[in-house]
Amino acid sequence: MLTTVFITCAFLMFRVVPVFFKEQWHIDEFAIGLIIGLNGLVIALFEMIMINKIEKKRSPMYFIVVGAVLFSISYLMLSAPISLHIAGAIITIVIFTGGEMFALPFINTIVISRSNEHNRGLYAAGYTLSWSCAQVVGPFTGFFIARHLGYNWLWFGLAVMLLICAWGFSLLNKKQTKSILT
Repeated sequence: MLTTVFITCAFLMFRVVPVFFKEQWHIDEFAIGLIIGLNGLVIALFEMIMINKIEKKRSPMYFIVVGAVLFSISYLMLSAPISLHIAGAIITIVIFTGGEMFALPFINTIVISRSNEHNRGLYAAGYTLSWSCAQVVGPFTGFFIARHLGYNWLWFGLAVMLLICAWGFSLLNKKQTKSILT
């Protein structure tokens, strides 16, 4: 459930945020494409190197929590009173990308590590279902909230949900650590 909420919140960065950039911050579509494309470029250049350097230093849950907090910060950036919208958009995407590089590879690690050869397909299906739910529920709900309550309520709501996810993942980490020690 945490993964589904987390992925749903993350997915909105690529569906609702570009519309926000165009409608509210009046950034042209070409610039929006470049800014969103920065996400892929940073991931391609740095993610594997970063993961290789950090993966043995802490538990995977720790990095998922860090990623969730960075996602939350990126959404809060969107409601900040920023006058340089392109700079604000770039900073938002860079923070979000950092969160993505911390969290998503380690969510895969958790899914694989919690499964065994008899139930691995069930875990993989559950993880895939999280992404499917995010793609169906996320944009509909995000645009509904933005239209009826405004973008700032959406960003605040997403930030709170991501912080709750971070808290939930940290509780799972403590529970998992405690069960390993006993």
